[in-house]
Amino acid sequence: MKNLIELVTENDLWTGAEGENDENVFLLRFRPHLESFIKTGEYKKRLIITWFYESTDSSLLPSEWDLEFMENVENSLVDILESDIQAVLAFVYTSGNEREWNWYMKDKDETIKRINQALSEFEKIPIELTVEEDENWSEYNFVLEGAKE
Repeated sequence: MKNLIELVTENDLWTGAEGENDENVFLLRFRPHLESFIKTGEYKKRLIITWFYESTDSSLLPSEWDLEFMENVENSLVDILESDIQAVLAFVYTSGNEREWNWYMKDKDETIKRINQALSEFEKIPIELTVEEDENWSEYNFVLEGAKE
């Protein structure tokens, strides 16, 4: 477990990409080094936290204020979910008035409990949570493959 914690703390690495999808600008951040998490077989569910925002321009990307607020929320979630690797943030996709944080988690109930705890310090946030089975990390691997192109 110590090695997994080091992967997302001391040895953490994010890669970014941007482009267009369906004529919308998108921003993508992902961790390209999460193979060790996949190999554990413990992170079988993917949690998608979708934040709905209203862009102030035709890019449909968040305003500076929204970006700062989203960063604060993300940091709070990372602090509580990755401290003991209950869940790991794999990638973040932003486009078309939505930001999606994609987490792979061990235990759904514990993760949701911690999310509620982390978000309790903020006023109401326009988010939706979705949980999907993804024991092979198919979505994550799709992101990695797309980044190679």
